[in-house]
Amino acid sequence: MEEPAFQLNYLLCKNLVRLILLITVGSSIIFLFAGNSAGADSNSRVLEIVVTSDLHGNLGDETNSFSPAGITTLVPLIHSLRQNNPNLILLDAGDTLNGDRLSYYMDKVMAHPVPPWPIIQLMNALEYDAVVPGNHDFDWPASVFVRSIQMSQFPWISANIKNHSIENLFLAQYRIIQRQGLRIGILGLTTPGVPLWVDTSNLGTLVVDDMVSAARHWSQVLKPQVDILIGLFHSGEEADYDYQESLLKQIPMPNASGIIADSISDFDLIIAGHTHKIFPRTQKSMPGSFIMPLILPGSHGEGLMDIQLHLKFINGRWNVTQTMAEFKRPLKKSLTDQSNKTLAYLDPWMKGVNQYFDAKTAIQFVKDPAKIELESCGRQLSYDALVYFEGNGDAAVLSNWKWNRMPKKIAGIYLSRKHLFDWMPYFNKIVRASISGSQLTMLKRLERKKQKRPGRQIYVVPDLDQKKLVADQFYSIWFTNYHWNGGSGITLESLIEPEQKRNLSQQILQEYIFYYLRKFPEQLPEICKGFLKSVGD
Repeated sequence: MEEPAFQLNYLLCKNLVRLILLITVGSSIIFLFAGNSAGADSNSRVLEIVVTSDLHGNLGDETNSFSPAGITTLVPLIHSLRQNNPNLILLDAGDTLNGDRLSYYMDKVMAHPVPPWPIIQLMNALEYDAVVPGNHDFDWPASVFVRSIQMSQFPWISANIKNHSIENLFLAQYRIIQRQGLRIGILGLTTPGVPLWVDTSNLGTLVVDDMVSAARHWSQVLKPQVDILIGLFHSGEEADYDYQESLLKQIPMPNASGIIADSISDFDLIIAGHTHKIFPRTQKSMPGSFIMPLILPGSHGEGLMDIQLHLKFINGRWNVTQTMAEFKRPLKKSLTDQSNKTLAYLDPWMKGVNQYFDAKTAIQFVKDPAKIELESCGRQLSYDALVYFEGNGDAAVLSNWKWNRMPKKIAGIYLSRKHLFDWMPYFNKIVRASISGSQLTMLKRLERKKQKRPGRQIYVVPDLDQKKLVADQFYSIWFTNYHWNGGSGITLESLIEPEQKRNLSQQILQEYIFYYLRKFPEQLPEICKGFLKSVGD
């Protein structure tokens, strides 16, 4: 793990470094942006790198209406870019497999599919050059991930994932590619925050080491061997995000891409998935806010990042003279024959998927719910379903459902399994724990504190009266496995110990609610009746 003193000094000095950059580098950026493109002489090259990230298994609108795009919608754009430049490099920055309904269906409903997963087969057909694993690629046990690697015709790379039992690297650390007479090294690194967000049992004997020390070591190994060095990371750029949680969990800093961009000069380009952010959105000359160019390539296949490195051969070495990047959205035109051929294999898979997720409850929509209606309904329904299937519990610690606008003609439509998966895009199992009254009081305080942090809000349902909690009495409380593992820091800040866990469900929350509404439609909570109704009411 990086020394805490170094991490703290970095966070304190970051704004000062950026200010110095604006003063000393700004004029050079303007000059480069205005410069001519690389000429045809042998001392110039333009290297094109195309990047997707955080696909979460999302093939397209047919399998996930929550997302506006999906990798299938990018197929014509990728084909067009490759037609214009057969030498381009195609990369993905992690969280590739899990999060879409299709990935859930194949692993949990079909259990053990023999052919390659559709997203792997599609990425094989698109000829990806390298992929780095993200934290959500371990949402299922490591054995499932290993099966995905075996199906892939491209390498998965990460220099900081190790098999602790044999003290060996789990994956190849890097890939070296030759294009246009250049040797391009691509180093993969994965966020060490994996244990904050997934069940550690899924990792088995795998551990994720510190990114900064791995980047420093492997960049020194690679740099003499290559002309250009690219960092392909699944880790955010804001070092302070989840930093306190990592200290409490005693794991390395989860979001270290910015530190590496500011402190290790061997890299010519850093690509950082994980945050779902897009930078830059429009064509821009880099580096931007960091010393080395750092690209944030978006998520869910809503687009891709098209990067061009302009190179000059100077003093016996290739040097990047300008880095241009632009986020490109799907082409608004019909599919070509080539694209249709690439996508045709999906058809046999979709019949079973659609049948499973189109399964209906006995609940109908009255209208499109307002955001607060959906969130309040979702919390109460989650708790009621848990009480029925898991027995009595004193409370549940829950997040808000993900609100998205429904179709205009929603009235009269039956609530289906698909809607629940859209509102809860992550697949959380349920942990039951025995929590003391004093710990529950701390949780209630955190509930108020985190209301001001978008994406970190938690709710204790039902709303317990703190005055009636007995400090040394123990209460039966449900958590999502995300929160229990350290997500949002709530168990760590409430001084809850792993030993207080009583059991982990084998079912995810979406399925609990679906089967509850099928069995007891007449028990629809009152707070949901503003936009839903039980058939027969």
